[in-house]
Amino acid sequence: MSHFSVYFPSAPPASGSNVQVAQPTPKADFYSRYAIVFLLAAVLYQTVFCFINTHLLSISASYLIFSEALLLLVIALGFFRGPISLPMAALLFLVFANSFGLVLFQQLFEPKIIRNFMTPIFVLWLGAQYRHPISADRLMRFLVWMVVLVGMVEFVLPELYQHLFNVLQYQVGIGSWAEVAGKYTELTFSGNGTRWSGRVLLSFLGDHRASSIFLETVSMGNFAVLTAAWGLSKPTVKQARFFICAAIVIAILADSRFASMLIGVMVLLRLTLSRRWLQWSATLMPLLIVLVCLYLATPEFTDDFKGRLGSTGNFLLSFKASEFFGLSAQHYSLFVDQGYAYVLHFCGLGIALVLWLSFWRLNTQTPQATIFKSLVGILIAANLAISGDSIFAFKWVTVMWFLLGTCLRPTAEKDSTTVSHKESLCV
Repeated sequence: MSHFSVYFPSAPPASGSNVQVAQPTPKADFYSRYAIVFLLAAVLYQTVFCFINTHLLSISASYLIFSEALLLLVIALGFFRGPISLPMAALLFLVFANSFGLVLFQQLFEPKIIRNFMTPIFVLWLGAQYRHPISADRLMRFLVWMVVLVGMVEFVLPELYQHLFNVLQYQVGIGSWAEVAGKYTELTFSGNGTRWSGRVLLSFLGDHRASSIFLETVSMGNFAVLTAAWGLSKPTVKQARFFICAAIVIAILADSRFASMLIGVMVLLRLTLSRRWLQWSATLMPLLIVLVCLYLATPEFTDDFKGRLGSTGNFLLSFKASEFFGLSAQHYSLFVDQGYAYVLHFCGLGIALVLWLSFWRLNTQTPQATIFKSLVGILIAANLAISGDSIFAFKWVTVMWFLLGTCLRPTAEKDSTTVSHKESLCV
């Protein structure tokens, strides 16, 4: 079975993929320039809205919906301008057909679910078209520095950060954390910005958890794992060092248990498994995690890895057959910490399998691109085990899909990079 590409047939190779290919400096077209604007807007739009909400006028969830729709609409215009990648267009059609078809059974229409699955398709396409003199690697470095520096300001100068951004007020205004607003009225940080049970990573730093430009710590932790994955896909230690060190710093700032655990797992797998075994491990990771969830199944929820895995297993064991395929009209939970239950209940097993298999058919032709795709697969599988829909959060996941898009290359393109055995990270 052949892989599929999201390239226009005549598009030149993408600049900024993990392995640099000897080629002339590309001239940026409209969508390459727009990609930079898109990434900055995607990671910063909520930060800007929070500032406006704090100092100028009230912001509601409709502002976020309009902004995301506008950013994706510009990409969609290019996507449909053609030539169209038929496999990606087919996936897009399937996403819409599945979403509208399930409405008949669920008696519920949630546009957010369409956005969740439409975003990867469009942003992968945008990344695959990227051929700007500013490489994807440089863009990622800039984003990482921005996250770290703003996070440091929040941590070292919390009064200044709270003066600029009343995060809790903003989150309540857009419909998040309303249930804890009364409890934390003395704070303006995010509702999960304090580890009340005590910091897990470097306890001497205190109980605060930085959220930087993401305004909440879950996306901060996810971005830390993404940063580590981008670094671990590099062919040499020298190229990987900055991203891995930055990922650790971001995880510590956010006191992210998920990030610290998964970064360690990724490093171990990267150093011990061959590229082929890493890919197979990532492909089968959801099945392994679901089996663990079923084994740990418990009706009692606790806010730790075992409790979240166990609660996912408990939901799955209690599902009716219709719920596995998204055909149930009984919505008794939002599954805020049970990603696998969320996807199955609201989206269905059919579309989940199609999209997961399609992910692995993406045409990555270089070893480093394949490694990055495998690590992204591990991130997705692990995230769904302990979080509801944070893997779909627009403000960080757009970076992930864009980076992966820059790694998609035409089959005819060959890798011209040579790496010495002493420098190599590969086993």
